[in-house]
Amino acid sequence: MNAHYTSGDIVQGIYSGLENLGFNGGTILEPSMGVGGFFSNMLDEMKNYNQ
Repeated sequence: MNAHYTSGDIVQGIYSGLENLGFNGGTILEPSMGVGGFFSNMLDEMKNYNQ
């Protein structure tokens, strides 16, 4: 009843938008992991970001 899914195209669009705004990596909170679409589709540059 309360399962939510965000398609991979939408996730990639959000990450592309963040990158266009200058976000290269850092802390990202996804409190309701769901199927893990945001985690599994994170751009490699953001995954490998070292602060």
